[in-house]
Amino acid sequence: MNSVYKNPYKTKYKLEIIDKINRDGITYGKLENPPYFLGSERVSADQIKINGKDPKFLSGNKSYFKIDEGTKNVEIEIGWKNRLLLMQENLGNALVRHFLKSNTNIDIIGYKVENSSSYIDVSAKDFKFMTAKNIESLANYAVFSNLSIESFGDHISIERLADIPYEGPALSRTGEIGMIFIFSVEKLNSLIRLRVTSGENAYKLARNSLNILDNMKMYLNSDSINSVFSDVKKLKSKISSSKNLHKDAEYEKVGDFAKVLKKDKAVNPIKVAEPIEGDKNSNKNSPEDIESSASKVANKNLEEKNLLEEKKETSKEIEDFKQKEKYDADFFHEKYKLESFKVLNKFKTSNDDKESIETNKKEISDKEEINNQVKKEENYDANFFHDKYKLESFKDLNKFKTSNEDKESIETNKKEISDKDKINTEVKKEEKYDAKFFHEKYKLESFKDLNKFKSTNEDENSEKEPLKEEESNNKNSKEQNASSTKLNNKVDEERTSLFYQAVESFKNFSTEFSGLNYIYKVLQDINLKELREISNYILKEDDFIQIYGLKNGAKSKILILRSQNLNFDLKKIFEKLKDHFTFTGTGNMYTLDIQCKQEDLTRIMESFLIEIRRDAK
Repeated sequence: MNSVYKNPYKTKYKLEIIDKINRDGITYGKLENPPYFLGSERVSADQIKINGKDPKFLSGNKSYFKIDEGTKNVEIEIGWKNRLLLMQENLGNALVRHFLKSNTNIDIIGYKVENSSSYIDVSAKDFKFMTAKNIESLANYAVFSNLSIESFGDHISIERLADIPYEGPALSRTGEIGMIFIFSVEKLNSLIRLRVTSGENAYKLARNSLNILDNMKMYLNSDSINSVFSDVKKLKSKISSSKNLHKDAEYEKVGDFAKVLKKDKAVNPIKVAEPIEGDKNSNKNSPEDIESSASKVANKNLEEKNLLEEKKETSKEIEDFKQKEKYDADFFHEKYKLESFKVLNKFKTSNDDKESIETNKKEISDKEEINNQVKKEENYDANFFHDKYKLESFKDLNKFKTSNEDKESIETNKKEISDKDKINTEVKKEEKYDAKFFHEKYKLESFKDLNKFKSTNEDENSEKEPLKEEESNNKNSKEQNASSTKLNNKVDEERTSLFYQAVESFKNFSTEFSGLNYIYKVLQDINLKELREISNYILKEDDFIQIYGLKNGAKSKILILRSQNLNFDLKKIFEKLKDHFTFTGTGNMYTLDIQCKQEDLTRIMESFLIEIRRDAK
């Protein structure tokens, strides 16, 4: 076994410098057996720190790295997360390469391993889907068998399996990578590229795929994840059928036109110049033959042009004729031989008769206009009716006619009377109709003693005015309160209706599992206050577990709630998972309010879901 990677799980070393060189005033040191992997063309390198800093290697020779002049020992730290991902991806790629080579005749051209995924390039025109699945199954069988691995300089030896070419540090057993996925087969020019992922990256891919399927299941209201595909097919068929109906409707609109066009083409096809026979045979034709053939083609084209022009002229004549045709009794009688239209000719008037009729109409209308003007100017009085219609009954009416001077005197008297009435009205307004008024003006003794019972107008007014104001204010306030109450009630009703609709939409997202309804949702652009109101309302109903994630960068939120009839403590789950994740929050046995980073949101939600399902049984 290679002593360099004897313990690939160790990440911190303190090693001695065995050699130093100086280049351009900078000191470089060298280790005897570096524990880190510097990478190659096929496999990415380790991430390392030397004395807590990123190393600076000598150009052209990575065995030497920059150090201080008096340094004898250095501390090496290898990034464990990066190394683990690289070892998982590297081993998964090696297993897929082995089973490709041993079970197919495909040649492997090359491969590349990174900490996120890897790929293998093979020489093939095509790569069947079942071939990829079979290779993937064999590789995973080796993983599940948890076979031991020995690492050497240029290969690894897997127990009871094979020796496989390999570079870099390796895991101790195949089971440490968990699973392998061939998640993509691509065709690149003359080769096929298989993309492979293993270990933690494979788990993330599977988890994301299941989340997508679960969301599709809830969106499509499918019975289970297995029925999602069939539901998508049904939805697709419905969409395609609706599109076909739309196309049929469009065809019905243009169908007749298309038929007519097709028929017209069949009757009068457009001729195209035919190929010259000399071209079919050989190039040995004489210039005279070529010239005669060309003239034939030119004549044909000219004939076609003339035919098109004649057709255009004919259609134009038809249109002109249609416009000129006169659809009267003669037309129908002569064209369609209809006897019923023959008799109608006797009612036809000549153009001279029509002109005379029009002239008479014009004279009548002129006379009517003159009469109207005369009527406007006439004065409809007794003289008018007596003179015009010789009516004796209107003759005597003239004696009652007053002259203009009499009219003026009457108008003057009316004006004086109206002025006196105005003065009397003002006086009456000013007069005070009390006991004193009647006693002084009309000398009535009976009104004299009534003065002692009189209360002053000032006292009465002072008492009545505040009462009136108070009554009006009360009335206005009652009206305002009634209208505001009515408006508030209407707004409350609208808000209540919208709130219940929101609650029902959230409940529709629930998935039933072991008799409990789980609402598991990652949300964006939602009001936190409204979400709390909705979730707290659902909390009052039985058998509901709610887990909501709100993406907001470093201040992302997770809300977890359980119904009050369930018998487990969310606070205990919070304390249990707090040691495994970085998050803060508060809560009790019924609800939790957690704050975390956005990149950790999904993993924390999934962990809470797993623990809740375990405790809720």
